[in-house]
Amino acid sequence: MGKHVVFGGLLAFLAACGGSVDDAAGTRDPVAAAPRPAEQGIYQPAVPGGPDRVAEGLGSPSALAMTDDRVIFTTRSTTIGGERVEAGALFVADKRVGPALMLAVDRQGASFDALAADGTTAFVATSDARLVSVPVAGGATKVVASLDAPAVALAESGDYVYFATNAGALARVAKKGGEVEPLATLTGAIRGLQADDAAVYVATGASEESAAGIVRVALDGTVKVLTSGAEPCAMIRDRRSLYWTSLGAGAVAKGEVLHLSLDGGPVATVASGAFSACAIAADKDSLYFATALPNALPVKAGGSGAAVPARGLGLMRAPIAGGEPVAVALASRALTQPGAVAVDRTHVYWLTETAVLRLRK
Repeated sequence: MGKHVVFGGLLAFLAACGGSVDDAAGTRDPVAAAPRPAEQGIYQPAVPGGPDRVAEGLGSPSALAMTDDRVIFTTRSTTIGGERVEAGALFVADKRVGPALMLAVDRQGASFDALAADGTTAFVATSDARLVSVPVAGGATKVVASLDAPAVALAESGDYVYFATNAGALARVAKKGGEVEPLATLTGAIRGLQADDAAVYVATGASEESAAGIVRVALDGTVKVLTSGAEPCAMIRDRRSLYWTSLGAGAVAKGEVLHLSLDGGPVATVASGAFSACAIAADKDSLYFATALPNALPVKAGGSGAAVPARGLGLMRAPIAGGEPVAVALASRALTQPGAVAVDRTHVYWLTETAVLRLRK
């Protein structure tokens, strides 16, 4: 079935549900299209005695973010009215009651590949090189910037959204829109991006020109290598600390979770084991990360080519101060891609190939 035929049906379906499909310029005000209550509900366990099902059967999840009271996630392709549509969508679920509501679906047929959010707005990178914003309480989708290449990672800080493209360009743009401000051009696949009011921190894979590692890019464009060596897969910032997952080095793959203080000091190993580690999240006591079999990470070489998300073995937890990692019981099939795991005060959340799940900590 052709894309335009499907979207014609979508318009009719969403109109019947009280929703809308956003146009390219974001001039229409979308109204959330709710799944049927019998099919979705944040407190419905995926299996008896298992994790809560935040959402399931809405498409192929791609990224996850949190506000104090909402779960936000995007899809690369979306299931609407039983029909799979090759277009990304943005969903929001209230943490207390659910269900997951669709706030936007891309009318141009682009996938939604990266996500960042502040307390009021979600910022989404599309596969056709747009950066869009959507109010998390509902409202019009806005094109913040049209980029030279698709963004593969997003971060927000203060009044700006920071992004890295698959061509290695690192830049920022005001959240309200405006001129893109270039910061630097990096080599190697970009697998993590964090920002504060002074700099941007980037996890990069190895390339012909540079080793894999973590770099700091000041707002004046000055690049400083913080550490180099093992291939990172995902990175987060928790106040004045960076944490990232890595394959480690050597002939035998050893997954590692590493820590670096932004106030100085050496890189420290928080946890390691005979697994590949990727998506990562932190609370005040623990780090949670997705694991897969050794050498199974969906990483990209040299910043080119598409990475295919791999179905993971599950989640592991390690003390944030360092210690032996342990498997999180009943947390399985987590996607091994950046942005697939998140935590709040009470739960750990993760993406699978078809669902968003959560488990009480």
